[in-house]
Amino acid sequence: MHRNNRTVYGEDAEVFRPERWFVDENTVEGKELYAKMIKTNDMIFGYGRWVCLGKNIAMIEIHKCILELFRHFDFALTNPAEPWKTHNSLGLWEIRDMWVNVTTRT
Repeated sequence: MHRNNRTVYGEDAEVFRPERWFVDENTVEGKELYAKMIKTNDMIFGYGRWVCLGKNIAMIEIHKCILELFRHFDFALTNPAEPWKTHNSLGLWEIRDMWVNVTTRT
């Protein structure tokens, strides 16, 4: 993403060199360079370097998919008296045996 930004990442910006992030933050130049690199990275990636680039697009697609499913199909629980079985495993809920009848809307 930053291969063309030689002013921030140096003349070898096109080379994969992760150690360029290990700047000496004890100097004024090092602090300024590191701050520039972080700002540039956050500007391009939005949420910083630890979040997936496609997260927003994926969330839009998931919402669109769910909306379209509910627009075109009716969902009904097969057994409303016992809709599903749940199990909490280390803070994550597992839902099992959730059977639904799906019919096309008219």
